[in-house]
Amino acid sequence: MVSPKWPFLVRPALLNASQRAFQPPLHSEMIGGRLGATCAGPLKKKSSLSKTKRNTPVRRDNADEHQVAKLEIKQVQQHWSGPLPDPETLAAFDQIVPGGAARIFDQFEKEADHRRALERSQTRFVIRDTHIGQALAGTFALAGLSVAAFAIYAGAQWAATIIGGSVLVPIVYAFLKQTWKAN
Repeated sequence: MVSPKWPFLVRPALLNASQRAFQPPLHSEMIGGRLGATCAGPLKKKSSLSKTKRNTPVRRDNADEHQVAKLEIKQVQQHWSGPLPDPETLAAFDQIVPGGAARIFDQFEKEADHRRALERSQTRFVIRDTHIGQALAGTFALAGLSVAAFAIYAGAQWAATIIGGSVLVPIVYAFLKQTWKAN
């Protein structure tokens, strides 16, 4: 039997689990007709090259010592601006989904028609609001001037001046403001 001084030479079946966990790798060999276990340790492969030759880089080509390598780097940048993808991307969509480019164009046309319809309705509402505002301002001015005329007829000139002035001044200012914007 193997001496207890060298426990790593004991067959693995005789070791408990904690001892097997720390056991170095074993190398089995036949000793005197019986299977024995010995410590193998890390295997080292002998190199055919000496240390000095191993550290020297190997020259792969027969280039001249003074030959200079030329490295050329190209950078390509593409830019596409617009609501639709560029033609190469559309072609890629067509390869992935047959008819994909046509569907993208149809969707773009539908969205453009919808946007134009919204802009038309918005413009109509702005025009309508402007006309309603003008009609109400005209009605207010006529009512104010009518009250001022009645005040003059009734003999209250100060009241007629205040009412007529408070009605006419904003109207004149609005017309002058439009003239100033035009110039």
